[in-house]
Amino acid sequence: MEYDDEQYPHSREGLPNLPDLLDTVDWDVLCIFDACRWDAFEEYCESSEPVRSEFDHTFEWVKQVWCNDEYDWTDVTYVSGNIMTGQVEESDGFDDALGNHVEEHVKGFEDFDVFHHLVGTTDPQKLAQKAELHEPPIVVHFIMTARRKPVSSGAGGSRQPVTRTTFDG
Repeated sequence: MEYDDEQYPHSREGLPNLPDLLDTVDWDVLCIFDACRWDAFEEYCESSEPVRSEFDHTFEWVKQVWCNDEYDWTDVTYVSGNIMTGQVEESDGFDDALGNHVEEHVKGFEDFDVFHHLVGTTDPQKLAQKAELHEPPIVVHFIMTARRKPVSSGAGGSRQPVTRTTFDG
């Protein structure tokens, strides 16, 4: 079931803060479903619980959660399908990249077998396979696919709908 913003049953108030939660519980794998509303997600994962995110944009969220010196994530492998995680670097007064705060930042979005530039998203199965190559603790950062039909430049530079897209290469 999907709710409009006024009906959405989860507020940020009263929910645990993600970094505090991860810092206090024993965990092996954290799956982040970026751009996925909780009401849509809970239809498929009944045993999950929402946590509070302080930021609405991936760039700011990564900086504040994973690049925050208050927490030690140096044993974590961060496998990401979201290109925004690679853009957290030396800029705008921020002097560190995600790879400086975690054991390894695996950039799935740079792997042509994982990220499909025509569609503009990652193949979730291939991203999960990439994550399986690492030892816990592991963060796997999935990004939701776009719901609209992808487009490509046609003859004369006009944008044409893509009618057939495969993930088989």
